Amino acid sequence: MDHSYITDHAIVERYVMGLLLPEETAQFEDHYRSCPNCLYNVEAIRDFHIGLKDEPLLDAPPSVRPVQAPPPSPGFMASIVRSGLRPLIWTALGLLLAAIPGLWAFREMRSARVEVRKSTSDYAGLRQSFEQSRAELIGLRGEVSRSAAPLATAIPVFGLAISRGAETSVNPANRVNVSKEKAPWIVLALEYTPDPAVKRYRAAIVDSAGGLVTNVDPVTPATSESLGIAIRSDALKPGNYRATLEGVTTSGRAAVIARYQFSVR
Repeated sequence: MDHSYITDHAIVERYVMGLLLPEETAQFEDHYRSCPNCLYNVEAIRDFHIGLKDEPLLDAPPSVRPVQAPPPSPGFMASIVRSGLRPLIWTALGLLLAAIPGLWAFREMRSARVEVRKSTSDYAGLRQSFEQSRAELIGLRGEVSRSAAPLATAIPVFGLAISRGAETSVNPANRVNVSKEKAPWIVLALEYTPDPAVKRYRAAIVDSAGGLVTNVDPVTPATSESLGIAIRSDALKPGNYRATLEGVTTSGRAAVIARYQFSVR
């Protein structure tokens, strides 16, 4: 039972006068026990009816007026009715009952405004997050495009054999001819033997002066017998280089597996 039904069917007045059906009485009592507005209306109309019952019959002669014992404690509305202000009470009561739906609608409108403001704020936050995510996505697309561009052409692959103990970095057997290929990217295929105890591989390339050129972790297999390192051609100037391959076990320990001496021309 909601307030629109209560107002349209005069539930409060009929309840006080005992004119409701048992089902309506039970539903209304369940409602007004938790509704301060309806509880106030019930008490106000009940006090008004008590005042009407307690009002003396002013138009009857004294000889026929019924003798009534004074009420034990009349309510405020009953006191006003006995004072002869019944028309004013009827008017005030009518205004009160007429104002209840408006007050209820005003409160509902205020709640709706609060919800609208909250929804507007949430929408602004979501839009800002969306715009930020959209900008990040555009940036990622640009990076993917730049990274994928070198793959559109054939990438030269240079195999590097493991350098044995007698080999020096002065005249290494592995040679990489970057200037001949004229490709923006090349792949260095490092010879290796798979080890089941190794969880992943990592590699570092340094120049003849010990300067770090690149550090790759992890290094992914190019074939069943080689690991591939993709590197930009302009990162390798003519000279001698050394690549070091390490294996990291499941326990997190790293050990050098192989070294590769190579020259770039």
